[in-house]
Amino acid sequence: MEQLSRKIAKRISTTLHYEQEQEEVIAYGLIAIVQIIVTLFLVSLLGLIFHVFLQALIVTMSVSILRKYSGGSHASSIEICTASAVIYSIGSGLIIRYFLYGLVNMNIMIVLTFVIFISAYWIIYKKAPVDSPNKPIKSASKIRRMRNGSFIILTGYLIINALLIYFAAAYSNATILNQYSLSLLFGILWQTSTLTAFSAKIAEKISTTVYSEK
Repeated sequence: MEQLSRKIAKRISTTLHYEQEQEEVIAYGLIAIVQIIVTLFLVSLLGLIFHVFLQALIVTMSVSILRKYSGGSHASSIEICTASAVIYSIGSGLIIRYFLYGLVNMNIMIVLTFVIFISAYWIIYKKAPVDSPNKPIKSASKIRRMRNGSFIILTGYLIINALLIYFAAAYSNATILNQYSLSLLFGILWQTSTLTAFSAKIAEKISTTVYSEK
């Protein structure tokens, strides 16, 4: 995927007579777009096969939207990064639907929401945004803007989660609403964990293991 994106970027740059720096910007954008498309396709396909479409999609989208502003650790290749996202999203959906089914109630959801959101706010305050070697963030104003954007998105998630818990308690179809709430929490948990040094070490370990086996 990365090689294809870079070839397309090079062709565009050659046609438009762009410099190397402009070519890198185009390549980075194409890589991001391709990764999003492939990830959403695989998550949707596998989600339909295993009957966890909405659960997995909520996990994926909650991670992607928050990651836009908070950043996070990266695997050494787009393939490993995409595979990790798909496995986590589908795995979370399966756990939520088939293992946590009917085990959570309003009190448990409130406790989980409190713990995860407090932790997420603290991690974002301390760590966000986490940049990458290919796209470093040096401007203090941009750092502040991205951190504020992360807080706004996280607060939006909190409101959505509170509404899901409320309607789950108010109406009879509580189980499916709790599953959606848990999916959102799983997404927040994954994304905020990618801001930590421990996550960076794990990503590096996975990349090293994969490439050593080739």
